[in-house]
Amino acid sequence: MTGARAGLHPGEAIVHGRGPLVGEPLRRVLLVEDGAADRRLITELLVDAGLERADVVTSGSLAGARHQLAQTSVDCVLLDLTLPDATGLDGVRVLSGALPGVPLVIVSGQPPDTVAYAAMAEGADEFLCKHDLTAEALADALRRAEQRRRGNARAKAQLASTNLALEALEVPAVAIDGSGVVVATNHAWLQAALAGGASPSRTGVGANYLTVCDLAVGDDAGVAAEVAEG
Repeated sequence: MTGARAGLHPGEAIVHGRGPLVGEPLRRVLLVEDGAADRRLITELLVDAGLERADVVTSGSLAGARHQLAQTSVDCVLLDLTLPDATGLDGVRVLSGALPGVPLVIVSGQPPDTVAYAAMAEGADEFLCKHDLTAEALADALRRAEQRRRGNARAKAQLASTNLALEALEVPAVAIDGSGVVVATNHAWLQAALAGGASPSRTGVGANYLTVCDLAVGDDAGVAAEVAEG
């Protein structure tokens, strides 16, 4: 497939940034695919999407991928779910665990409705079916995967900062999201909950704050009731 047929001008890139879809250049992609023909096709699609051929690192097995990762860093991983040494979600678990900050895109011949959600629950960011693969679809998936990883990283950093701020307080304190769900607590909050006979599962992260207020007893019960009433 040529760049022109894919809707791109020669030399125009839309992967992670050398074109209109994303911001920074995607420097290197690891493609883990045991089928030689599929490996060549996906490599050509990546080139059509604007990646330099030399920046597409390939492997036909999970062991080979781990060897490649020991030699070089990558910005994204494209993974087939059927490999000689890893089938199903095994490869997803291994690579997402080894590269927690690197976008992981599944490229599989299996129907997405059978494995897509399971793969994403194990750490994948996007799922592409080989039968529908084009340079544009591949570029879009890489862009979305990168944006999702960046968003997750920002959320984790923000939560870590929130936890530090809460732990600096000596009084019981929590942070809640826009729907009133507790997203962080400090140690004093958990101690107060235990002292009041409430379990952490009912008063900690994931609990509804207004429900927690209803459970409040002791010296803080009046204040909690006022908060619950708005």
